[in-house]
Amino acid sequence: MRVIKKVLQTCHRACISAKAEAGSGLGHELRNTRPADILASNWLCGKPAAFDLTVVSPLNPTFISEAGRTAGSAAVAAELRKHSANDAKCSELGWTCIPLVAESYGAWGSEAVQAFSRLASYLAPGTNSPKSKECRHCLKFGFQLEKLLRHSRFLSEAGVSSGVAAQASEIRKHNSNDAKCVELEGSQCTLCPGVLDHLGHHAVTCKYGGDVVSRHNKIRDILVETCRRAHIGVQVEVGNNLTHDHNKTRPADILLSNWFLGKPAALDVSITSPLNPLTLLEAGVLAKSAAQVTEARKHQANDPKCSELGWVCVPMVAESYGAWGDETSSIISSIASRLATSTCKSKSVVLNDIYGRLNVHLVRANATAILSRIIPLS
Repeated sequence: MRVIKKVLQTCHRACISAKAEAGSGLGHELRNTRPADILASNWLCGKPAAFDLTVVSPLNPTFISEAGRTAGSAAVAAELRKHSANDAKCSELGWTCIPLVAESYGAWGSEAVQAFSRLASYLAPGTNSPKSKECRHCLKFGFQLEKLLRHSRFLSEAGVSSGVAAQASEIRKHNSNDAKCVELEGSQCTLCPGVLDHLGHHAVTCKYGGDVVSRHNKIRDILVETCRRAHIGVQVEVGNNLTHDHNKTRPADILLSNWFLGKPAALDVSITSPLNPLTLLEAGVLAKSAAQVTEARKHQANDPKCSELGWVCVPMVAESYGAWGDETSSIISSIASRLATSTCKSKSVVLNDIYGRLNVHLVRANATAILSRIIPLS
């Protein structure tokens, strides 16, 4: 609904008459279908445009095979389905059907991109002016970030129980409704001797293939880049061989200088799965319990060396469904405060941006790990 409201506001700013939820009860058959989430008047050759907004998941078993090979294929399939459902009624009403389709990981369909580009051209005189190009760029990616940030913020705040239940419910629905559903339970992992499960626990924790390391390093790099934007002194992968006993462990994936009472903070990034058998029982009852267990383990492993070096140990733990540990949330909040000051933005906007980038990558990395273990990516 927020995306629909944004499109309506943009239409009004561009002096385009638009209204929401149009088409019900119209036509000679008086069908109750609504082909227009938004109806923009005089859009193309004098015809109104019926924008039908929908979000589709590329992990839907119907087109997961194609989505693993061709970017945007899920959006293309959804656009065709919308045209098949709405073209007849739109033609009868003299409207142009335009599906605004977004994939759940943020990619927009080609018709949506064209519509946003056309809408942006109305916001400034001269379609080739720098202002118009800037509007077009901001509009295209603004809608993408709007959806991704809201989705990611939900992931970071929703408990693990709701995440497990939602994913299990979606998988059961696909299994019951689609005979061609990809069967994960009991299948052989393509990268190791392990066996896959239908909730994806093995796929997101399998150490073969480099997915775990790539996910860890990307999360680390996002945090490092954010700290540098906030003008915080930062070093990467510090601590090896610094103590008198030449301990080769690295307690600091990220070292923040002068963080707490003049002491540097050693941030140790870790991703844990709440479906781990050691934490599964507790994770089903208490949100973030898997993150809390991992934080305690990191403190036990790193506190002695950090104390000797004069550092403060801070585990940066995320659960694979998107919930972040309490210590992580506290650090990110402090970083957001400094970044908000340096960029003259509100802290809430900066927090949304940080969590959005982190969780979008986390979801993408998990999807890549699952796909690479059931379908070899070309």
